[in-house]
Amino acid sequence: RVSILLIDAGVWNSLRVAPHTIGRPDINDSMELFSACGIKVFADESSLKERNITACNGYVEKLSRQEAIGLIAESDVLLNFG
Repeated sequence: RVSILLIDAGVWNSLRVAPHTIGRPDINDSMELFSACGIKVFADESSLKERNITACNGYVEKLSRQEAIGLIAESDVLLNFG
């Protein structure tokens, strides 16, 4: 099973924005592809609150910090991008 955890500044990727307005590539297409492939995308609630992000796109599930730690602890392989 593959999961993606957005944490700290990574939670900005949970927003549905027009990429040209922030000068970044469009991650929304990737989020849709992840969902279609059965890859779950999670966002750390603490990171969201720190950035005053209240709504994520429909492909992202919010996790408490404790749940995020559990997801990490149960993982066989971790890839860190940041």
